[in-house]
Amino acid sequence: MKLLIADDLNIEKAKEELIIVIDVLRAFSAACYAMKSNPRDYIIVPDIDTAYKLKRENSDFILMGERDGFNIPGFDYGNSPTETKDVDFSNKTIVHTTTLGTRGVIKALKFTKEVITGSFVNAQAIVNFLKKENPNVVYLFSTNGLVDDNEDVMFAKYIKGYFENKQLDMNKIRENLTKHQSGITYLLNPRTRYSKNDFFLSLELSKFNFVLKAYLSKDKLIHLKRIDL
Repeated sequence: MKLLIADDLNIEKAKEELIIVIDVLRAFSAACYAMKSNPRDYIIVPDIDTAYKLKRENSDFILMGERDGFNIPGFDYGNSPTETKDVDFSNKTIVHTTTLGTRGVIKALKFTKEVITGSFVNAQAIVNFLKKENPNVVYLFSTNGLVDDNEDVMFAKYIKGYFENKQLDMNKIRENLTKHQSGITYLLNPRTRYSKNDFFLSLELSKFNFVLKAYLSKDKLIHLKRIDL
């Protein structure tokens, strides 16, 4: 198995290969916390207007997301593990849109049908999924770019290191990220009242034993499906 770390500029090289779309802070951490109660459906959309439209057409749909880290007016929840971790979403449909993560999934599906999300909270499940599927090539798509060792790059390195017998220490990752600009933003310059707690919830390792697989359905919407491992 060959694991390659990619960003928005070179993900198009992934032709029919498995892509793991990474957004640790916070899209795919929040998604896992929301998915633990098995919602009826989980839809991701590229923009706020599409989310509003779906809500107008289906008043019981739950809107969740952010733009530039801030909550969106009229949405039920932010892009927040803290907000979603104790909510019972069973028999509910969630519509999720974010600045980077959900858009990354939408982009990835242009190049392949094999797309799962990536975050530390389900890291071991992702490892188990890769062992089971045994793909020839895996693209670890950091939606936050590759400029430095941000949280998405560190997750990519964590997964890659596992298969290359160079396992990274999660405690060290947490320590380094608290000093990184990403961590400073959440801990010292929070954009919501939940930012600090969101940071730590997103760095809980392997809390969930499922992966989230994205697919385009007949309704032309992109959905996330929970696969337990």
